[in-house]
Amino acid sequence: APPRVQLCMLAFCLLFAVGFLNRRSFFEDPRIVRLDPPVNVSAVARADLRVSRRDDAKYEALVRTVREYSPPGSCIYATPDCPEVYFLAERKNPTRTIFDCFDDPKERTARQLDEIARHAVRVVVINLRPAFSAQVTPEFVTAVSRDFPYAVQIDNFIVAFRTDRDGAPSGLV
Repeated sequence: APPRVQLCMLAFCLLFAVGFLNRRSFFEDPRIVRLDPPVNVSAVARADLRVSRRDDAKYEALVRTVREYSPPGSCIYATPDCPEVYFLAERKNPTRTIFDCFDDPKERTARQLDEIARHAVRVVVINLRPAFSAQVTPEFVTAVSRDFPYAVQIDNFIVAFRTDRDGAPSGLV
């Protein structure tokens, strides 16, 4: 390309970078009115996260429940499309799958249940509103409800768990 075209392109890219990409964060933009403004997560903060008050309460309850029924450093199973649960609860993922839409759908339920059994998972988290993937199959829900006798719903998550001796956990049945 001629030097004049290259110079115009360079000037455009520079002006674009300075004028449009160098803005304050989305949360600090005064032109955007929010009904639920972001706050710093305090109870489950592993990083300086900014989330709404509703999400803060939801994830605080979710993480507290997961931590109560799974030992530190153990595996839990969270599906579909909720890798944040592993991170916030400081628990391991027994699979290599982060977003379920990338996983092979053939015999998926059998693979999921095999991973849960092989890693002695004590807590299963089911996201009722996945962002990208399909919801879990009825067969998976049936197997989880059979193997994990206790469950609580926290907003859009169902947390199913089992105890050591299958004694009723305190406060949750």
